[in-house]
Amino acid sequence: MKTRIGLAALVSIVGVAPIGAQSQLIVPRVGAPGQLITTALYNESQQYAAWLMTAFDSIPADKYGFRPTPAQMSVGAVAVHLEFANYALCSYFSGTPYPMTARDSLPDSVKAHWPKDTLSARLRASFQAPVSMSSSTVPPSGYDQPDVHGVCCQPT
Repeated sequence: MKTRIGLAALVSIVGVAPIGAQSQLIVPRVGAPGQLITTALYNESQQYAAWLMTAFDSIPADKYGFRPTPAQMSVGAVAVHLEFANYALCSYFSGTPYPMTARDSLPDSVKAHWPKDTLSARLRASFQAPVSMSSSTVPPSGYDQPDVHGVCCQPT
């Protein structure tokens, strides 16, 4: 009986959560000629950014260390991974390296244990960092691998 009530509560929460996320209207940007790939990447990422930030903001701070199984990442580790992925992808497409700080060079296992407000602020910044993009949408020659960190792909 308790599992049915718990399942019903979970289904109702999951069913209602997207309604709040859908209310966030994302206005796509129109990119300059020669920046079609970075503009499309930026426009697609903004809806997911809104959904992800809504999800991370709704998780209590004491649950950021939660791991469903020992083999899976904690909520904090997922936030660190997403921040890294945002910067790496944007660095690759923009060709503009991200200026790393001393805190950026710490291992992900250390960063995953940072407080919720720090992780959320860093993740939000990875989605919203304004940059001036180069006119090329193709990575420079010899740029086979994305830099460890990059600058978010927000077209100017």
